[in-house]
Amino acid sequence: MRGGVCLSLTGRTRKEAETQLARWREEVDLLEVRADCMDEGEWEGLGEWASGLGLPAILTLRSDRDGGFFEGTEDVHDEALGELIRQGGWAYVDVEAWAADWLVDEARRRGMYVIRSRHVMDGVPEDLEDWMVETVGQGLVPKAACMLGGTEDLLRLVRLHRRLTARGLPPGSYILLGMGPYGVPTRILSLAWGSLLTFTSDPGRTAAPGHLDPGVMADLYRVRELSESTVLFGVIGNPVLHSRSPHLHNPVYRREGMDAVYLPIQVDELASFMDLADELPLQGLSVTIPHKEGVIPFLTVCDPVVQAVGSCNTMVRRDGGWFGTSTDVEGFLRPLREEIARGGDPVMKAAVVLGAGGAARAVVYGLVQEGFRVLVLNRTEERARVLAGEFGVDWGALSPESAERMREFRGLIVQTTSVGMEGKEPASPVPWYRFEGDEICYDIVYTPRITPFLEAARRAGCRIITGDRMLEAQAEEQMRLFAARYRELRG
Repeated sequence: MRGGVCLSLTGRTRKEAETQLARWREEVDLLEVRADCMDEGEWEGLGEWASGLGLPAILTLRSDRDGGFFEGTEDVHDEALGELIRQGGWAYVDVEAWAADWLVDEARRRGMYVIRSRHVMDGVPEDLEDWMVETVGQGLVPKAACMLGGTEDLLRLVRLHRRLTARGLPPGSYILLGMGPYGVPTRILSLAWGSLLTFTSDPGRTAAPGHLDPGVMADLYRVRELSESTVLFGVIGNPVLHSRSPHLHNPVYRREGMDAVYLPIQVDELASFMDLADELPLQGLSVTIPHKEGVIPFLTVCDPVVQAVGSCNTMVRRDGGWFGTSTDVEGFLRPLREEIARGGDPVMKAAVVLGAGGAARAVVYGLVQEGFRVLVLNRTEERARVLAGEFGVDWGALSPESAERMREFRGLIVQTTSVGMEGKEPASPVPWYRFEGDEICYDIVYTPRITPFLEAARRAGCRIITGDRMLEAQAEEQMRLFAARYRELRG
């Protein structure tokens, strides 16, 4: 049996499917023809067509009860699948666990491998392990795709992979994947763990929740090159799939010849995640919203920056525990120093910080260390007062009444709120502020690159610093720490 990365063809017509294949042929090893996605008028001669595509093809007629598009009773489904099997031309046939056994016999008589599939929409069932072992014993390939509802489900799925190996299931004898955002790491790592296939689909019409596109799977995560010995790093957050961090870290690992991969891991509950981190095991982590404060109790040791700002954005495994630091401060300061070196000092050594959350805390700490006078403005004044009190700086309300005070501190204006972030209404947190044109304006939001706040500042003639520069500076420092850990492990 040939395994690897399987492209699910989801076109409504053969022509659409051929277009998908032409786009991704070099990145995949097999094809899944999703007949349930196709117009029924395309089914005649479908097997002959599939056999001419140049890659082994899986026939799938996914029922709507399993997340597919075929609507009809079980009997109608089975008859339709049987007709497609009889056409021949298929390397594999996917037969749902509930479907009639005669379909298995029909496929085997034609020399086709049979994938017996279960799609579970509510976590990882207790009977899944025994079912998969029994199905392998029947000479079939069990496939289990589980919709993961949280980190605990992801941990259960990873442990199931381990138990299947411990029970003697050889690599390539089964398929086990997690669906949804919590399942993304399993799609990247499943081949390394021994799964026969991992699935991908064209982003124009994805086949299942959590599918990554073939280019991302093959080029960014290099899924065909990963193994059990690959060193694992990642970013945790909730949500996290929008993060640019994998696009910063993984190309560096590839360029440096590191047998390592950096994963996006959505986390809803930290205690289960720390067990998962040991199970995988993960060697280094970037930590983003909302977990920067929550991870601190799990650290064995942390540096003075974490203690000062009360948040941690970087964890590295060390001496059986976790070392925590924050590259937020250095990541924020480096682009600022570069801008000052390039364009000169700000008009005054004073700064306005918009917002009073965790990011603002790191910014205020860094600015105080650099000798700036600081004014913290926040919509909830009490939060501004508390943050300002911790660092001995000024504070006020984020409202039009603070416009004049802003001008007194306008050398640098730093925007740390989520206002203007992609997915939110395009807006500036200070639409009432009239820029003088001599400010340096810095937005830590990196998507979009030019926020409404920065656009208004640029139109007024201000110097601007974009959030992607901070993100890249943070990532560079994290890469240095992760590379050091990699060298410790590999010598």
